[in-house]
Amino acid sequence: MILKLPRKTKLPRKTMIRIPMRNRGGEGGEKIWCNDTDGVKPPFLPQDCISMIISFTSPQEACELALVSKMFESAVESDIVWERFLPPEYACLVVPQLADFSSKKDLFFALCDVPVLMDDGKKSLWVEKASGKRCIMLSAMELSIAWGDEPRYWQLIPSPEARFERVAVLIDVCWFDICCSISSHVLSPRTRYSVYVVFTRAAECRGFEDVGIEAAVGVMGSKSRRLICFDTATDGRFQRRPRSNLVKPEEREDGWMEVELGEFFNVGGLDSDDEIEMRVIETKSNLWKSGLIIQGFEIRASKSREIDALGVTRSTTHQLSEKVSSNLSQTFRTEEAEVEAFGSRETGNRNRNWKRNWNGNRKRVG
Repeated sequence: MILKLPRKTKLPRKTMIRIPMRNRGGEGGEKIWCNDTDGVKPPFLPQDCISMIISFTSPQEACELALVSKMFESAVESDIVWERFLPPEYACLVVPQLADFSSKKDLFFALCDVPVLMDDGKKSLWVEKASGKRCIMLSAMELSIAWGDEPRYWQLIPSPEARFERVAVLIDVCWFDICCSISSHVLSPRTRYSVYVVFTRAAECRGFEDVGIEAAVGVMGSKSRRLICFDTATDGRFQRRPRSNLVKPEEREDGWMEVELGEFFNVGGLDSDDEIEMRVIETKSNLWKSGLIIQGFEIRASKSREIDALGVTRSTTHQLSEKVSSNLSQTFRTEEAEVEAFGSRETGNRNRNWKRNWNGNRKRVG
């Protein structure tokens, strides 16, 4: 195939023309024609514009885009990108560890690695490295504890191993009830969060063996509920309570223990004034409890099911995709079976017709 262009046709620099063709072997191919003559330069976007576009992605996607080209790498380094990933209140966090960073990117990764204390040391804030979602931990000083103001039941004591100045130590109670709340606008919008109680056990801890603790998380009227336990070595039957859905604690990297209380989806936004409530309570066993040390409640973005812009979980999307693929595969298998069956019927009909004709010819010849 010969490509003919008019004599006066002028094409811009680096113009590519792709023409579908078939070679002599019958295989598909394409002929590429390129014009390197002087002409109009290809359009481009200013670097600030590229940086603004990248800022609408996530930190992980921005780092991946930096590998595309030198232009993208330079755009990703801009403060325009990383300032959008930082929490809005970062300018109010006047702390020594955030004062020595010359770029917003370095500041972002500093907030990922080291939580920053806020509200007079009663809360800590950090961001999730891959998504940039805000995570918050409420100290024991922010919790509402039943009988917490009575030293014979609960005490706030210093702890060098904790993130905060003080932790709550359970001395001796029968009525175990801890709750707290946080405004939804403090958290990242359109994000699913998980809530954990961070704790450890004293050398002598009693009253939690074979005892299920009721946990509730969410907005008023739409809370998720489950049973948790603080005893990792519990092998009892948990009388009067189903054990199949019991959530057990796990050890953290910092040496403390945590147990998940539940999940909630934060719609967020400027107009959102919802209060997220969290609670653990046990008042039915009539057992006296002691030896539990509470550091606080931690709220962090759920990694198992990320939420996209439409409020649909990635896992849900993946499940739908797998279901569609399964249905398509089943359809293709059904169609293949029908085609195979049709082919078998056609082959059988041809064989019968051939045999009938052969027998008829033999009779005429005989």
